[in-house]
Amino acid sequence: MNSSDMLCRSPWKHGVRWSVDIGAGGGLLAGVGLGCAGVLPDTVPLVLVTIGLCLVGAAAWSLYLVTGWARADAYGLHTWTLLRRRSVPWQEVTDLLVRVQTLPRGGENRRVMVALRGGRRLLLPQPSSAGYGKPAFAERLAALRRMHRRYGTPESTAVRHVTGKSVGSGWAGRLCACLLLLVAAGTAAWFVSAATAHQRAWEKAVPCAAGTSDADAYDCLSTLPAVISRTDPRGPKQTSHLYFAHGNPTDRLAVSADAAEAFQPGDRVELTVWHRQVMKVAGKRYVWHDHVITGGSVAVTAAALVLVAGCPAAQVLLRLRGRRLRRPDDEVLPSVLPFAGALAGTAAWLLPLCYLHPTDLAGATGPVTWLAVGSLVSVALFVLAWRATRFPTPPEPQVPRLA
Repeated sequence: MNSSDMLCRSPWKHGVRWSVDIGAGGGLLAGVGLGCAGVLPDTVPLVLVTIGLCLVGAAAWSLYLVTGWARADAYGLHTWTLLRRRSVPWQEVTDLLVRVQTLPRGGENRRVMVALRGGRRLLLPQPSSAGYGKPAFAERLAALRRMHRRYGTPESTAVRHVTGKSVGSGWAGRLCACLLLLVAAGTAAWFVSAATAHQRAWEKAVPCAAGTSDADAYDCLSTLPAVISRTDPRGPKQTSHLYFAHGNPTDRLAVSADAAEAFQPGDRVELTVWHRQVMKVAGKRYVWHDHVITGGSVAVTAAALVLVAGCPAAQVLLRLRGRRLRRPDDEVLPSVLPFAGALAGTAAWLLPLCYLHPTDLAGATGPVTWLAVGSLVSVALFVLAWRATRFPTPPEPQVPRLA
């Protein structure tokens, strides 16, 4: 490397060791959670696995950041990360921009974004203002721009800043969020028919006839007497329990906080069992019913996830629209609120339709008409949103008039 070359590495000398330690600790925590499944209460292994996976993900991302470096020489820019190595000659670079990223706890991080010919963008792993500090980052940016002027042909002399609301900001993260929401919506939609069948079977269940065996009492309603030994009321966001004497028919039952406070130790209750599950606890002062998930609620969840996925999809659409029109990277994007309004208008007719007709949409004329009219309204709303988010027309250059 020549004396005129510039190398930018992460200033965190112990970042690699810390990242490896955090990742190993997260993996160990997730392994402990999996090993404790069935031994500890149900929520404890889930919490341990979730925290462990989050630590592993944070460590992987941190390791990706602290190991990356960038070098500039007379040929061009060279970058190295855990996933890719890349070299770009100066003649392919049109401008060096400043990518401003908002941090989760406030503040901002600035990195160098390289604009390439053909509309591509390259974000250098280093330098960054979070690691070097703003003054040192500004010095390295000025040095990179001097090398660009010496060996390349920059298209702009001013330093342009690209924020999260600019045309040049990335859209890959928003696209991933949209795809994840659509996958979750598809998963929820898969269970609509099963939830509807379960709901209808519960509504049609009748009391078991006298002398019905335990094997034949699965689909009918059987009643059992029981005595509450103690109650365990918790907060509104925690699960409360009822405990039964002699473990008949179960040791404990998860109920709402109101039910746990209403029942008292020693109360004689009648339990209604269906599909080997306690569905009702009836006492003299209070009656508790288990919540049955309906097909309509599952369909509403799937539809709501699709509508929520429309927000990042609209943001991706606006960025691609700006790239296609070759708008400046630092130009602020139009507001996504018109598309949010169109999604809200769609939710006004789609969610009630999904709740009332989760599986029999094509079985009657009314739901089909509802769907057709609502679809036309949504199309009109999205057309209006598309027009409302058009980029302003750039002013035409003034032609001097000859005297």
